[in-house]
Amino acid sequence: MSNVLAAFTQRVVAFRQSTGLAIAITFIANAMDLGLSTSINIISPCLLLTIETNQVCNPLSNTTKVLQFVGKGGIIMAAKEIAEILTKALGGYAVDQLGHKMPLVIGCVCTSVATIGFGYSQSFVLLVIMRVCQGIGSGLSVVAGLAMISLYFPDDKKRSWAMAIALAGSPIGASVGFPMGAFAYEFIGQKAPFLILAGVSLIDACLRLMAQTPVKENNLIYIAPPSTSPSFKYFALLRDPYVLLAVGCTFCYTTAAGMQWASLPSWVIEKLDAQPWQIGVCSIVCPIFQVLSMQITARLMTNKDSWWRAVVLGLLIHCSGLIWSPLCSSTWEEAAPLALTFTGYGVAHAAISILIAFIADQRHNGKFGQIFALQSACSSLGIVVGSVVGTYTTLYTSYKWACWGCALILFVYSLLACFFKKLKDLEYEDSEVKTLTEKENYGTMELSDLETDND
Repeated sequence: MSNVLAAFTQRVVAFRQSTGLAIAITFIANAMDLGLSTSINIISPCLLLTIETNQVCNPLSNTTKVLQFVGKGGIIMAAKEIAEILTKALGGYAVDQLGHKMPLVIGCVCTSVATIGFGYSQSFVLLVIMRVCQGIGSGLSVVAGLAMISLYFPDDKKRSWAMAIALAGSPIGASVGFPMGAFAYEFIGQKAPFLILAGVSLIDACLRLMAQTPVKENNLIYIAPPSTSPSFKYFALLRDPYVLLAVGCTFCYTTAAGMQWASLPSWVIEKLDAQPWQIGVCSIVCPIFQVLSMQITARLMTNKDSWWRAVVLGLLIHCSGLIWSPLCSSTWEEAAPLALTFTGYGVAHAAISILIAFIADQRHNGKFGQIFALQSACSSLGIVVGSVVGTYTTLYTSYKWACWGCALILFVYSLLACFFKKLKDLEYEDSEVKTLTEKENYGTMELSDLETDND
């Protein structure tokens, strides 16, 4: 009996320290974030119409009023990203100094509160407050998750594979959020999609509580000793031109995505006489193509020479989708340019994530938390700019000019992304490069024989 109990305990400890659990936690965190965001974004035009005027969203009678609320919809979308910008900056520093466990737990609590709150919010102010709460939870969860993945997988090829799986949670969450939010809101009610997501967040909370950080405080094998490695490196990161180039790329494609996510629902409801459920069905292709593009990109990026090519290709594909989108004459035609847009987004995002991890590992002594926080903050800033500026550009000019303006920015930045070609040959002179022995120890991340301080 004692042998059985010992074997079971050993299996539990191994599971709590396994790489699979780390990937699962990051996957679900990304899925919950995008599932919640897409659910509220897809119904926000009709939800605001109902809250402000007590009228039902019907394209046969109320389409002239929907675009009046596109600006408020952009503010609701941007509120989360503004909160994320601040949270991710502080969260990245906290992850590097304190570990991953506490940010993951606090992030899960904030996300759960926001999920339930969306179902019962009956005013514009409450919707904004819930989005801020969601932003805090998302900022802590995503940074901690990505830093944990980078720590567990020091090998570039394995890290690329793990990143692709973990980041696939975002499109999977979007594939659920788009149709579920639209169908549940129109045929069941406002509370339905958010109560379903609240149940998923309970499972997420259990997994995060089980996770153990596989390092000891006095044996941080993934960073330099405190005496030689400054703990707060944001200014050092910003002095690196390749970091600026990478986060700038993230800012550009997320700005374009934020513009489209915030403006498209109102535009197709008013101009193309679409029902919310039609938008949800049409949007299913987006996350499917994003998942496929991210997985294919991760598998094809077998060497460093392919990374910059993937970034350029992703930006150009995204650009072509934005040019095509405003030319469609029906809701169902939007599926094709949306598929192109999300394919380009997925290719660029997968490639940039691998580049960011490589830069942190080789040029900044493994400060994964802070460099991913900086990238995520720029991503959030892009969503803020895209959703606010894009929606008001759509309101006062047209959706076409909003899309084409973003397409021009992506095309210009695709030319700048060619400078990533030189990254593989460069390295900071003052950076401490890990020895082969350290890299080998760093890569054995099952770590069932190491003690942890998380019990």
